[in-house]
Amino acid sequence: MLEKIKKMLKLQDRLLLRELQNNFPFSGRPYLEIGKRLRLSEEEVIERIKVLKKKKIIRYIGAIFDTKKLGLASSLIAMSVPCARIKKVSNIINSYPQVSHNYLRNNKFNLWFTLSAASKRELLKLIHRIKKRTRIGEALNLATRKVFKIDARFGLIPSAEIRRLKLEDEWLGGDIPASGRQPLALRPEGGCTKKMKTDRKFILELNKPLPISQRPFKSVAKRLGCSAEKVLSVLRDYKKKGLLRRFGTILSHKNIGLKTNALVAWMVPEKKINSVAKVLVAYPQITHCYLRSTYSFWPYNLYSMAHTADKKTCHRLILAIARKTKIKDFKVLFTLKEFKKTKSNLGGLLR
Repeated sequence: MLEKIKKMLKLQDRLLLRELQNNFPFSGRPYLEIGKRLRLSEEEVIERIKVLKKKKIIRYIGAIFDTKKLGLASSLIAMSVPCARIKKVSNIINSYPQVSHNYLRNNKFNLWFTLSAASKRELLKLIHRIKKRTRIGEALNLATRKVFKIDARFGLIPSAEIRRLKLEDEWLGGDIPASGRQPLALRPEGGCTKKMKTDRKFILELNKPLPISQRPFKSVAKRLGCSAEKVLSVLRDYKKKGLLRRFGTILSHKNIGLKTNALVAWMVPEKKINSVAKVLVAYPQITHCYLRSTYSFWPYNLYSMAHTADKKTCHRLILAIARKTKIKDFKVLFTLKEFKKTKSNLGGLLR
């Protein structure tokens, strides 16, 4: 897979994407700073970013907020939809701005979508309205009990180049990681978080894509009616408090060669949840790991999202995890079709 990425992207572009994912600077001229690290001019950095966006390698540059700390409620819903009605039902679901992701997967429960609301009560009302409007009675409300990992950053640099360029090690994107290798971010998080005090207008503006210009934060500040330094100060404060999950780039995993993704639902004994989650999050191919609610007929409680180059590699990864954790009961749900994928629409949610 790395050979394919090397053909798709020049080393300089991969190094740029690495900086944009992991080390985005809070400064008046961030693209100038990134350019200095990579020995590129500010103009070259801006032009390369525009090209990568045009090629749909870069999906988004900007703030990624922790919606729980914003006081929002969210859940993963799985519906059992007759094949003949999938298109119509998915269109209805996609029409809700509270829905950010919607996928077709290979299971009786075949339509999986995420949605958010201002409160748990409003979330339950929203789920009821969607079920009524779609006329789908079989639906699982898989509420989050605990978040173990959210980290959709991808390594693009082969080990030889990492050593040659004296970079810190990162995920190479294809092989099962060596024992003890840590992902870019590994920090268990609690499932319940108190709402933090925020300024709604700042959140809504910062949730938009950052302009690709010499002084992008100046443009943001102009829309907010304040100084660029005020915007940067707010961002630093939000990051310090954990309200800002990270600031940087979201890449299209498909367009960097990770064509296969699978949601794996694991049935894990309660006493083993933390130990199994620790194994899961140590694999950089696992971008998400959640503990969720269960049903008597659907006892799976730990969910992980895997991104790999192909199904064969994905199966190898999942079997390696199953052997290591000694978990025998699990379901692998490959994404068959992507109906919707966008950032959370905070405008109608924040009060």
